[in-house]
Amino acid sequence: MKIGFLHTSPVHVPTFEKLLPGQSLEHRVDEELLAYAMEHGNDDSVIQRVTDYVEGLASAGCTEIVCSCSTIGGIAESLEQDGVNIVRIDRPMAASAVADGHVILMVAAIQSTLVPTRSLLLDESAKQQRPIRIMELVVESAWAHFLNGDLDAYYETIATEIRSSLAGDGRCAPKLVPEVVVLAQGSMAPAAELLQDIDPPVLSSPNLCAKYLIRAEL
Repeated sequence: MKIGFLHTSPVHVPTFEKLLPGQSLEHRVDEELLAYAMEHGNDDSVIQRVTDYVEGLASAGCTEIVCSCSTIGGIAESLEQDGVNIVRIDRPMAASAVADGHVILMVAAIQSTLVPTRSLLLDESAKQQRPIRIMELVVESAWAHFLNGDLDAYYETIATEIRSSLAGDGRCAPKLVPEVVVLAQGSMAPAAELLQDIDPPVLSSPNLCAKYLIRAEL
């Protein structure tokens, strides 16, 4: 199995190299793609660029292709290539979240992630025939740290906001109690390590996606 990745940030490259040791991996990184999609939406230009990357990875012999950007992941997943399985990084996480709880707190650092992640969770809800309620928390103050390369501050800001919201001091609806927390962007994953002591569980997409890929090989 050769696994191809389409990333919109280079931070994902070492993440998957660590999660999938010994696997044959091919990475494509386009940082401008997310910035463009955030400004213009997933227009024809974005669709074409994602298509070109997917076709290129398939031509390079990849039998599994992962889009690690939740904003454009739905585009990649909708494409078809003979003999190739295409998955968005957050699909396994969404499936696990729906299976684990009826009330899901969806956390993002950018607005453009909300609609595709909500749609994904609802799609998994329909597949599993399990009704869900989705709460949203956008930690916009964290994104500037990510863009500036201060990843520790990025993770810490996200973790702090989640703790505050679960304590009832943030923007979550007070009558709903989350049964699972979903980190909507793959780049947020290390924040989960800062929240291991809390209940409900915090799910991140890279590790669950890697487990999915390993099972696919077996």
